[in-house]
Amino acid sequence: MDMVKVASKKTDAEVKPSLLIVDDEPLVRKSLARILTKEGYEVRTVDTGAKVFKDDLLSKTDVILLDLYLGKESGFDVLEKVREIAPHVVVIVVTGHGDVRSAVEAMKKGAYQFIEKPSSKKTIIDIVGRATYKDTAQDGEQKLQKITISIGRKREQFFYGKAFEPTIKLARKAAKGGNSTILIQGQSGTGKELLARYIHNQSSRKDMPFVAINCATLPKELIESELFGYESGAFTGARIKGKVGFVGQAEGGTLLLDEVGELPTELQTKFLRFLETKEYYQLGSAQLQYSDVRIMASTNADLAARVKEKKFRKDLFYRLNVIQLNIPPLADRKDEILPLAEYFLEYFNRKYNNHIKGFKERVKAYLRALPWDGNVRELKNLVERAIIISSSNYITFEDVDTQISSKEFDIIKMDINLDLLNNENPLWEARKEVISKVLELTNGNKSKAAKLLKIPRSTLRFYLNKGSAGQE
Repeated sequence: MDMVKVASKKTDAEVKPSLLIVDDEPLVRKSLARILTKEGYEVRTVDTGAKVFKDDLLSKTDVILLDLYLGKESGFDVLEKVREIAPHVVVIVVTGHGDVRSAVEAMKKGAYQFIEKPSSKKTIIDIVGRATYKDTAQDGEQKLQKITISIGRKREQFFYGKAFEPTIKLARKAAKGGNSTILIQGQSGTGKELLARYIHNQSSRKDMPFVAINCATLPKELIESELFGYESGAFTGARIKGKVGFVGQAEGGTLLLDEVGELPTELQTKFLRFLETKEYYQLGSAQLQYSDVRIMASTNADLAARVKEKKFRKDLFYRLNVIQLNIPPLADRKDEILPLAEYFLEYFNRKYNNHIKGFKERVKAYLRALPWDGNVRELKNLVERAIIISSSNYITFEDVDTQISSKEFDIIKMDINLDLLNNENPLWEARKEVISKVLELTNGNKSKAAKLLKIPRSTLRFYLNKGSAGQE
């Protein structure tokens, strides 16, 4: 496998996706690698399809440029195997001039797009660019930014729109201060751990461990021993050789305390001392230890309110809150909802080898109106389930509604345009518009519309009849 070094035009904070070129012609490999390396991509090349599946290469790859004819090997076989074991990887097939039929067949099997040999530099850059940073714009204006985050051998994507930009800018500055404590606040499902990993990956500690623990899931009686470790025989059931705690495991790197508001009161004092001195004792040990570790904390609770309620130490709160990053809930990031939904649609289309083209307009309106209490995680799960059960080329209201039937309809919000000066009966016009929009949201289902309006179905029918007659 050849590795082409990156001469990136981007800043250190921006990580371009990793590309793998699979072609048995050396000149083609070198040409493509040279073009795409200059664009800032991390590029690897191999000369056989078999090498694609060795050395855990797929886990390091975002996009594959795959020649369909690899000597005795078939690119189609490679494509099908990639789609089976690594559906997150985008495949662009490369084929000879005039062989469009094979390229189209490859796209039916899950390839994203095709590049003909030879193609212009601009064509190659454009196609790869669309595959890696495909525009997910709403009304052609709002676009999402994407950050690729390394998590061991895997990669995660973190998306954000305009409402998130101030947080990302501050996170990039925070990454440079490799020792300062960071507090990340946001609702469940907004991506607090991903943001913490992003900061770690951009910091001087990026080559050292990143350890995340959830304080809410650890038994209170064990959290101190899990955090700082323990000596052999420190308590009943302790391991014979003792155990290195999370602090020790994160040595030189970053330790994230998720749901830090759940730390027991008695442990808050000890942890505050650790933050101030970086010194600690393992449970059952008299030997003082020092740790060079950066502490990040995250919570979905209002820590300031907990301080007022005497449930969280004020001095610990201030010590954690050196740099505060707030992740807005998805409901406050309306411009991101549809682009995120489109991204998840593409992702799960590849994963399940589906070809759903998009969302019906009623579904888009419905998605924008939901409160998204589960934030991005809830949206991702909803789109995945809708794709699995959909039986048409588009996600319909029924596909989505079956997944959220347990939700109360009073979460829907809508805007009404009403001219009070020029309408003879503005109250009646407002009622007509509300009924019309609700029927649109429920795809004409009068029972669901009546439930949403909290009126009997007979009353809704009465209003509809009056409306069709054009009178009150």
